[in-house]
Amino acid sequence: MGASGYVYPFRVSANGRYLVDQNNTPFLIMGDNPHAVVGMASVAEAYFADRQTHGFNAVWMNMLVATP
Repeated sequence: MGASGYVYPFRVSANGRYLVDQNNTPFLIMGDNPHAVVGMASVAEAYFADRQTHGFNAVWMNMLVATP
Protein backbone atom coordinates (compact mmCIF):
# COMPACT_ATOMS: atom_id res chain seq x y z
CA MET A 1 0.00 0.00 0.00
CA GLY A 2 1.32 3.43 -0.91
CA ALA A 3 1.70 6.32 1.52
CA SER A 4 -1.59 7.75 0.23
CA GLY A 5 -3.56 4.64 1.19
CA TYR A 6 -4.01 3.45 -2.39
CA VAL A 7 -2.86 -0.01 -3.48
CA TYR A 8 -0.63 0.30 -6.54
CA PRO A 9 -0.52 -0.16 -9.48
CA PHE A 10 -3.48 1.76 -10.84
CA ARG A 11 -5.55 0.57 -13.78
CA VAL A 12 -8.41 1.86 -15.91
CA SER A 13 -11.86 1.25 -14.39
CA ALA A 14 -14.23 -1.29 -15.93
CA ASN A 15 -16.22 1.50 -17.64
CA GLY A 16 -13.00 3.15 -18.91
CA ARG A 17 -13.80 6.53 -17.33
CA TYR A 18 -11.30 6.78 -14.45
CA LEU A 19 -8.36 5.18 -12.67
CA VAL A 20 -8.81 2.73 -9.80
CA ASP A 21 -6.35 1.03 -7.46
CA GLN A 22 -6.09 -2.73 -6.86
CA ASN A 23 -9.08 -2.56 -4.46
CA ASN A 24 -11.18 -0.86 -7.16
CA THR A 25 -11.01 2.45 -5.23
CA PRO A 26 -11.18 5.46 -7.59
CA PHE A 27 -8.01 7.56 -7.74
CA LEU A 28 -8.46 11.32 -7.97
CA ILE A 29 -5.77 13.07 -9.99
CA MET A 30 -4.89 16.47 -8.53
CA GLY A 31 -2.63 18.24 -11.01
CA ASP A 32 -0.88 21.44 -11.87
CA ASN A 33 0.80 22.76 -15.02
CA PRO A 34 4.23 24.16 -14.09
CA HIS A 35 5.27 25.48 -17.51
CA ALA A 36 7.82 27.93 -16.12
CA VAL A 37 9.58 25.25 -14.05
CA VAL A 38 10.85 23.37 -17.10
CA GLY A 39 14.51 24.17 -17.51
CA MET A 40 14.82 25.78 -14.08
CA ALA A 41 16.38 22.93 -12.10
CA SER A 42 17.22 25.21 -9.16
CA VAL A 43 13.51 25.95 -8.63
CA ALA A 44 11.94 22.65 -9.71
CA GLU A 45 12.73 20.56 -6.62
CA ALA A 46 11.27 23.12 -4.21
CA TYR A 47 8.26 23.67 -6.49
CA PHE A 48 7.38 19.97 -6.65
CA ALA A 49 7.89 19.54 -2.89
CA ASP A 50 5.47 22.44 -2.31
CA ARG A 51 2.89 20.97 -4.68
CA GLN A 52 3.12 17.60 -2.90
CA THR A 53 2.43 19.20 0.49
CA HIS A 54 -0.73 20.72 -1.04
CA GLY A 55 -2.00 17.32 -2.16
CA PHE A 56 -1.03 17.45 -5.83
CA ASN A 57 -0.09 14.06 -7.28
CA ALA A 58 0.33 14.84 -10.99
CA VAL A 59 1.76 17.46 -13.34
CA TRP A 60 0.86 18.23 -16.91
CA MET A 61 3.88 19.35 -18.89
CA ASN A 62 4.21 20.25 -22.55
CA MET A 63 7.68 19.62 -23.87
CA LEU A 64 8.52 21.74 -26.89
CA VAL A 65 11.35 20.33 -28.94
CA ALA A 66 12.93 21.89 -31.98
CA THR A 67 13.12 19.53 -34.93
CA PRO A 68 15.60 19.83 -37.77
